[in-house]
Amino acid sequence: MRRTDKRFTYKLRDPYMDKSLYSDPTICPTCGLIYHKKRWVNNPELLKKIKENEKRVEHKDCPACRKIKDKYPLGIVEIRGDFVIKKNEEIHSRVKHIAADEYIHNPLERIIDVKEEGDKITIETTTEHLAEKIGKNIAKTFKKNIKIIFSETDKFVRVFVSE
Repeated sequence: MRRTDKRFTYKLRDPYMDKSLYSDPTICPTCGLIYHKKRWVNNPELLKKIKENEKRVEHKDCPACRKIKDKYPLGIVEIRGDFVIKKNEEIHSRVKHIAADEYIHNPLERIIDVKEEGDKITIETTTEHLAEKIGKNIAKTFKKNIKIIFSETDKFVRVFVSE
């Protein structure tokens, strides 16, 4: 079977999303997310309540923190061209804004690393979705070309934005 688009015929799995590793509640000691009701949530009130009332709480890194520590991206965005040098600050600001906005909807969507080299910015993300969202937004904002390549065998995407 081949994966040809986002609605592929088989589901590729994120190796870091094994729910059997976590019991409810589990608190990520690195970022403070809580595994509760089969989801990772960012809820300071719930965190306080759990710390006050729960006798049995596990402490394990969430999938996003594990990916960041292991430097294991599921998405890579490469932004290349003269506009990178001219609009560098605006590009970085936009990327941070997109990541912050996506974090609200899914706190496991994060930026792992950002590298700059001349007229190229490379962004590694914890999810395919965040990489795709960043690439599409940058391409639309700066009216540039975009190419999105999904891996056929792994849960991974490469996004190229260029002149």
